[in-house]
Amino acid sequence: VVIGNDGSGVFSWSASAAAVWLRLEPSQGMDGDTMWVTADVDAAGAGDHVAAVEVVSTDALGSPDSVIVVLQVVDDLPYLLVSPDSIDLWTESPAGDTVVVRIRNAGVGMLSWHVLPAAQWLHVDRTAGEGEDSILVTFTLPADSAGVYRSVLDIVDSGSFNVKVSLPVKVEIPAVAADTVAIGSTVLPPGSVADVPVSVVLSTGISRLVVPLVSDTTALRVDSLVRSAELPAYVTAGLAATADGGIYLEITCPADTPLPAGEYTLGGLLVAAGPVDTVVELGRNAVDSVELVLVSSDGTVRRPALVPGEVQVGLPTDVDEDPPALLPDEIALHPNYPNPFNTVTTIPFELPQGSVIRLELFNILGQRVALLAEGFYPGGGHTVQWDGMMESGRTAPSGIYFYRLRAGEVSRVGKMVLLK
Repeated sequence: VVIGNDGSGVFSWSASAAAVWLRLEPSQGMDGDTMWVTADVDAAGAGDHVAAVEVVSTDALGSPDSVIVVLQVVDDLPYLLVSPDSIDLWTESPAGDTVVVRIRNAGVGMLSWHVLPAAQWLHVDRTAGEGEDSILVTFTLPADSAGVYRSVLDIVDSGSFNVKVSLPVKVEIPAVAADTVAIGSTVLPPGSVADVPVSVVLSTGISRLVVPLVSDTTALRVDSLVRSAELPAYVTAGLAATADGGIYLEITCPADTPLPAGEYTLGGLLVAAGPVDTVVELGRNAVDSVELVLVSSDGTVRRPALVPGEVQVGLPTDVDEDPPALLPDEIALHPNYPNPFNTVTTIPFELPQGSVIRLELFNILGQRVALLAEGFYPGGGHTVQWDGMMESGRTAPSGIYFYRLRAGEVSRVGKMVLLK
């Protein structure tokens, strides 16, 4: 236990334990010192024990403070351990998911256990067993039953020290995705050209879609749309200009032949960078005279969700010689590319100095999907790829994801779209 000081100055302290089975070394000292708390198992005896260690200082505010010590002494009985300690599943198709639950013995003797599922949609391949073993947990929730389902799986051994371990179970089935337009992101040097993908998710058939792109073409021109082969031949797709010079994308279909519900790559926007280093956001607040709308096959006008694109113009380029590397001034997390994507995407980031980092991926519900990178990285630029696989070993469903870089006290967040 470290005796810290959140204020200024210095202070002395003393500590005492409320149980004979606790030993403190040292029991007094100065702020910043470390106190070791040791439990004497023989003095405690078999059972559950709780005691407080109180730290007192007449020189410091916030005194006294305490640490609660919890001790379990198993003695000569089996002790049930279950891993994982909870099941938290986010899936579009729960009928195809299986979770392995491992049963272990942290004590002595032989376990003799049985399993009690608390919900009809929760199933195990075996309901009883002996010793250390594993069970398979499956689910019978229909894929179209969107919502959050909670239950408990009890593993019981009446002859063990702790008798029962309750495993909380949560299964979340997302609702069908709403209409979403996603514009990709990229980086390019001044004066160069690039291809930026545009994708859409439609909940119903549509006859028209309008997507404002950019209002000022000085920093970035949007020259044309390279039509995707996914679009049916009867769909008209292209760019148009407003009276004030803005550029927007328009998709139209015959009134009697709408574009059906589904996920589509509309094509690639051919963009040309201007001469100045800048960042241009495609889609958000783009053209005052044109709104982001879609018209469904029955004539209903809706406003889809938008994932805007970001084009960074003016990142440093390679040179023929290798001068000493210039480190960035601050931590930077750049847009992933390609974005949207359907196989692999790359996430670039920069560190001003060597740091211990953690790069994680979350879904729109805030649940962690994958740990992409962790550990010490030297100062400079780095890239990490994600192949669309979740920590569970399953392929991630289509949707919006957030990636977060943490280095020390600094945190940066980016957004990506996975379309299949």
